[in-house]
Amino acid sequence: ALWITVAIFAAVIGVTSLTGDFQWTLKPLAETVQPGKEFDPALIKGSDTFAAVSELTGIPMERFLERFRISEEEFRQPIRNAAHREGSGFETEEVREFVREQLGR
Repeated sequence: ALWITVAIFAAVIGVTSLTGDFQWTLKPLAETVQPGKEFDPALIKGSDTFAAVSELTGIPMERFLERFRISEEEFRQPIRNAAHREGSGFETEEVREFVREQLGR
């Protein structure tokens, strides 16, 4: 019974991967934001960079550097890198909240 369950699971994953209905990796932020639509801070993931968020929202780099106490190098790296740095004191959700505040939502 266990092998049948595993086989069914593998078949479903295989078929949905081939049809494009299942993706093994998350799309970058720039690919998930729809042009002309209001930016949704909930789309921000730890794998996104502060630079991508800044570019898509129009929030200046300096505000991110000041608020999250990050370097320009960290600004260009995934958010999770800076968030998981010892002594960082923030999580990705706080970046989402900051963006909401900056966008007036």
